Amino acid sequence: MAGYTVDLEGEPLLLPATPLGYLNRMEAQNQVFGDDVRFLGLWEDPAGLRMVISQPDWIGEAPTFDDIEQSLHAQGFRRLDLPPLGNYEARAYLGGEIALFDVHPRNCILESSELLMPFDCIVVGLTHAEAARLALRLMA
Repeated sequence: MAGYTVDLEGEPLLLPATPLGYLNRMEAQNQVFGDDVRFLGLWEDPAGLRMVISQPDWIGEAPTFDDIEQSLHAQGFRRLDLPPLGNYEARAYLGGEIALFDVHPRNCILESSELLMPFDCIVVGLTHAEAARLALRLMA
């Protein structure tokens, strides 16, 4: 398996990602948050082929939900009123035509009082229609 993705055909649904979907998600992570996730190649073990990636070691502290909320709000993201997708307490956010899913303190690090780095959230680029549909679910 190559991580997860979110299907937006109807009600958002967490599904296993394809390898290409996973790599697209990592590229979106790099573009949206300035991360440096890299695909290094494939490795074969008895269970089959595995993707090998590298990702920077981020140094900081675990954020609170309030830290996450404030930082993402400052970056133009607004919380969605959706049930958790991923972790049992995960939140989702919308910022323009980007959606973030599986957002919770264990998937983010607070590098400084101003810099939140989500590192294992599900970043999804949206069509205009998908963004408009999700915008109907923004929390007040």
